[in-house]
Amino acid sequence: MQTLEALRTLLECAVTAIETPVCRSFINPGDGAAHDNCEKTADSNGQLWVGNLTDTAGWPALTSDPITCATPFAVSIELGIVRCAQGKLKDTPPYIPDAELVTADAEQQQTDKQALKTAILCCWGVSGKDLLPPIWTPINPQGGCVGGVWTIILRDASCVCTES
Repeated sequence: MQTLEALRTLLECAVTAIETPVCRSFINPGDGAAHDNCEKTADSNGQLWVGNLTDTAGWPALTSDPITCATPFAVSIELGIVRCAQGKLKDTPPYIPDAELVTADAEQQQTDKQALKTAILCCWGVSGKDLLPPIWTPINPQGGCVGGVWTIILRDASCVCTES
């Protein structure tokens, strides 16, 4: 599976897997999508993205062998989501957020984590032999957003060379 196709398919799977729809979903040009849309509407909340982080020759580890069309690449992909944080700092004393709201944010984060894991492992259509175990990294509340990112390493054995 080529990288762009993998990104498109994973994004579609993720949008379908989450319980609460997001305001926008997109392919990000690189890592660390800006958390600039944690908008919450009556029907949706936050943003969801995929991005291609790195491509390296060799699978499952970097190779020092000469690179040919047959050399598989390891493609690092980020699948992330942020939601509008309910547990925001208050403008008046006491400034700390209510414990119930912070807990609600953590519960949404865990629900999203599980849904995105399901998208990766059950919908994406990538064989286990072409996927290294994904890693979840939570995004602590910052700027009114809270969420997390899955980092996935995918085997790309597509040959880009054309025969002469």
